[in-house]
Amino acid sequence: MESTFTESGLSRLGLTWTYTLFLFLVPASIYGLDRLFSLTPDAREPPLVKPTIPIIGHLIGIIRHQSQYYTKIWNKYQLPITTLPILGGRLYIVNTPDLIATVQKQHKALSFHILSITSTINLGIMSDQASEALWANSGGDENENSLLRDGMATIHAGLKTGAAKMNLVAAETVLKSLDELDERGEVEIDLWKWAENCISLGATNALYGPENPHKDPAVAKGMMHYITNANPLLLGFLPRILSPKACNGLDVVVQAFKQYYGSDDYTKGSDLTQGRQRILTSYNLSLEDLARFETLMGLAGLVNSVPTSLWALYHVFSDPALLARVRTIVEAQTVSSDSGRKKTINLGRLAEDPYLRGVIYEALRFHSHGAGARAVVEDTLINDKFLVKKGTNLLMPYHSLHFHSETWGPTVDDFDPGRFMPDAKHKLSSTAFRGFGGGTNMCPAKNFATMEILGMVTMMVSRFDLVPREGRWVDPRDASPNMIGVITSPKDSVMVKVVRRKEVEDLEWCFAVAKE
Repeated sequence: MESTFTESGLSRLGLTWTYTLFLFLVPASIYGLDRLFSLTPDAREPPLVKPTIPIIGHLIGIIRHQSQYYTKIWNKYQLPITTLPILGGRLYIVNTPDLIATVQKQHKALSFHILSITSTINLGIMSDQASEALWANSGGDENENSLLRDGMATIHAGLKTGAAKMNLVAAETVLKSLDELDERGEVEIDLWKWAENCISLGATNALYGPENPHKDPAVAKGMMHYITNANPLLLGFLPRILSPKACNGLDVVVQAFKQYYGSDDYTKGSDLTQGRQRILTSYNLSLEDLARFETLMGLAGLVNSVPTSLWALYHVFSDPALLARVRTIVEAQTVSSDSGRKKTINLGRLAEDPYLRGVIYEALRFHSHGAGARAVVEDTLINDKFLVKKGTNLLMPYHSLHFHSETWGPTVDDFDPGRFMPDAKHKLSSTAFRGFGGGTNMCPAKNFATMEILGMVTMMVSRFDLVPREGRWVDPRDASPNMIGVITSPKDSVMVKVVRRKEVEDLEWCFAVAKE
């Protein structure tokens, strides 16, 4: 027994010394490195917020708390802009609408495009040829070709000329999804999975037409695997080792789009899709690169609209007063046929209703965990006061901005679509809401996405009641933020029983997309 005790004691002694060395030598090393790498900020730079653990403290905080970390810093210091020292570098955090407005105006010195190009190359695992084409004249000199500039112009033009057709196709797809749901009778569904399929198919049908590759369940599944596992790809190295699921999903979608663009299938797609094909091939890009660019287009179109649709449904159906108000608004824009057997919802008018749009905006406000990012390409003064240094990055975290009581008023924690009404008591700054980005980087498809989601919501509230499995609505909570998107998906399943409303049973339904 004595021998055993001695061995045990030696083991404990060894652990104690190891622990002691860790407690004293590691911190000493860190503080020594801190002296080596510590910042010497310019007096005009934003206030420095030192981490509790030198060098790595903020990095640990960001990894641990993600977007909530910036909210914690805002709540503690209440500073309009701060400097976070990380690994000997600096990261600027902008927290107030007035400074964001200034950042948006200085879009050349504070560049979104540099980060956008880097993300595109890394997420798409683009070829050297495509990468060079993206970087060439990325500043957009009018006298030279620019794939970045021409590509964005094509997106805006395609959405302008093809909006009516895209809205119609998306609405018809949403209607078909709800008709199929109705045919199943009283049934329990995972609302998240159902909304994911409904919105994904509606958006991609609108983009790609009758030969939409996403109609293939294997492609749709590959796309979702890609979206949900793509974060490590942003690092730009060892993609197939760091995220094999994302790469496998990407491969499936790319192969499908090589077939789509290799035939004449794309000629049946939207103006936007045909325009992108023309501009990308004009830069002599390969079919492989064309397919990769199109996969990224799908990612951009789905990564935020899909979770927003779920949150809109959840908030509307979980709040009886909100549900009643939404139904009243929708019923006022619903017309019955002479026989009374057919009802037409005027989606064109409802999409312009400020309260209904407010439902979507509040879903975005509540569940935005992304951040607007800018690369500082030259020393720049923000508001003629705060110096940000060339070679650094700047973030505008959405979650903390969306929950500033000073900005949003005393009801900041309430889900209130009325706050976006023109006659709302608390007036909002034009830069307070970041659900669609802002400035020159405003989401070009925001109206299309809003109309599609409202189509799903308005048709659902008109025809069905949703009864949660637990007998009461339980917040499914935000999942860990996806770095490539703005809106978080739900952490928990949302299981509901779909019940036909008795007062509208056995009716035929349709949408009117025009505003007549």
